Amino acid sequence: MEREKHLPGLAQWFELGDAETVDKSVRIISDLKVDEVRTFFSWADWEKPAGKEWFDHVFNKMGKESGARILPCLIFTPPEKARKDSEGRALTSYPPKDVSEYVNFVDTIIKNYGNYFDWVQVWDQPNSSNYWDERLDPDWKIYAELALRSAEAIHDGDKKAITGGLAPLEPQWLMRMHENRVMDKSDAFAFNQLTGGSQSARRWFGWETET
Repeated sequence: MEREKHLPGLAQWFELGDAETVDKSVRIISDLKVDEVRTFFSWADWEKPAGKEWFDHVFNKMGKESGARILPCLIFTPPEKARKDSEGRALTSYPPKDVSEYVNFVDTIIKNYGNYFDWVQVWDQPNSSNYWDERLDPDWKIYAELALRSAEAIHDGDKKAITGGLAPLEPQWLMRMHENRVMDKSDAFAFNQLTGGSQSARRWFGWETET
């Protein structure tokens, strides 16, 4: 008897309040029999008035109706909790003033929605200024502390921790994380192979070759 085929995973980002895209995605994921869905959950959105209601909707809809496990990537600092630059700006790509507040967010997500996932990703593309502005963390010490403490909270919640999500893959950045013991606490390390932009300028040779 031929084994039923499944897609191992997909990634999709849902903007706050875009219930239509969530509903459409649930139908597609169910039809394709996707095993796991990786998606951003914005800490900045969580702090908004409609944040918890939105998280409830996405987790419950995806978790109960799609048949897939969720892989939440927890990202984006609420501006009021972010460090300020020399011009007094505080953006979602800036490191938090207090790392413990992000760790508390991680812990809250696990306690509220942990029955829908087994892994948690700590940020994404921390080597890209669009997601983690290195001008406010030039040696990535803040990110290293955030990743270490978050991994401990994730393990305390009986989940597994993913760090990284690098794009592009940078050996020097990896060495900094190794020096700061981030690798010791991580159950997996991620990197992104994007289909657009500079990374697509060369030919793709497949996962076995690339890794």
